[in-house]
This record gives sequence, structure tokens and C-alpha cells, in this order.
Amino acid sequence: MVPVPAESDRELFGREQELAVVAELVADACAGDGGLGWLRGEGGIGKTALTRAAAALARERGMTVLAAGADELERHRPFGVLVDALEVGASEDPRRAAVARLLGDGAEPALSGSGGGLRGGGEGGASLRGGGELAFGIGEALLVLLEELCTSAPVLLVLDDLQWADVQSLELLGRLAGRISPLPLAVLCGARVAPRREAVERAVALTAERGARLLALAPLDAAAAR
Repeated sequence: MVPVPAESDRELFGREQELAVVAELVADACAGDGGLGWLRGEGGIGKTALTRAAAALARERGMTVLAAGADELERHRPFGVLVDALEVGASEDPRRAAVARLLGDGAEPALSGSGGGLRGGGEGGASLRGGGELAFGIGEALLVLLEELCTSAPVLLVLDDLQWADVQSLELLGRLAGRISPLPLAVLCGARVAPRREAVERAVALTAERGARLLALAPLDAAAAR
């Protein structure tokens, strides 16, 4: 196992095993062997603390840290959490601008009287003009952008609160898990176990089939709690 520096775990108790797995993901990514991990547990059990420890460890090793959390009120925004994490549209980087244009071209006008935004509804999420073909193309552009960002320095991508993530982002995680191995990239996904959503469970299962590590966070024992 890869040792975790004191700077990264000094505020965490009873999470030695989880910290060791996170540290291993980061170390493997720095060595050019990418991987994806899930932190699952109840709300408030410590998922965010572990992702912060991972980010601190990654920065100590010179990695680029990209992070975002899904928002319950934006769970129908296509690719929302990934767009936020990759800072698409938030910089003058032409690579990000190209993806932003694709998203803008694909935006489906809202129904009259719906108050604006993308057309949404149900577990299927918002629609994109052009349907599945365009969604696949936008997803591919996001994956290529992420791969290009890895050429400058190893990357840690942190995606938190994925129990609220849009379906397109969750589906793209499955594609990413299938091509992450040769990249200097670690992806850490945090999600509550409730509310239970089919799209989240499907993403967890598919990424696990492709090598993702699953960490179920149990409540701390009495000694760690003290």
C-alpha cells in the first residue's frame, strides 16, 4: 500500500483503509496507470472529507485537480457536473470553447411556459437537439478534452454528490472507465446511497465491471468516533 502523508489524513479518523486506496489511485495515476473509484455511503458519513484528502495528496504530488459537485436543482442539465469540473465555458481555452459550442448547439429550447432552460423530465434527463448521436459526440469531445488535459500533468478528477448527477454524465463515466487505464488520470466519484437512482446504480455497476474500485463507507466505530 502507498503511505498517506500526515498532511492529508490528520483530520480523519477510522478511515485508514479508504485513505490507503485513495492514495494508491493517486500514485498509480502519477505513474501513468489511470483508475476510477467510488465512495458510497450515507449523507454526512465522510465522503467529502475523503475527496478533500485526495485533492490535498494530489496537489502534493504535482497533479492538476479538477472538481465539481452535482446539484439536485440541475440534475437535468446534460453533462452538467462534468462541464463544471472541466471548466467548459469558464476559460478562453479554445479546447473548452469548442465543447461549449457543441453544448450550445445541442441545447433544446424549453417548452413554452416552463421558465427557460433545457427540456427535462424524469430519470431520462434533459433532451439534446439531435438526440443520442449528438449526446455521443458531446461526450466524446469531453473525453478528448480530459485526455488532452492529462498531457500537461497527471489529473485528479473529483465528482461529488453524484446521487444528483445528470444521466449523460453518469453514462459517460462508463465510457471513461473503459479507456482510463493508459492515462495519468485518477477519478474519484462520491455518491450517497440514498436516494437510490437507477442511473447511478447502473453507472456504479458498469464502471466496476471495467475495473473501478468501490469503497462503501460504514459508520465509524466507537474508538474512531471518540
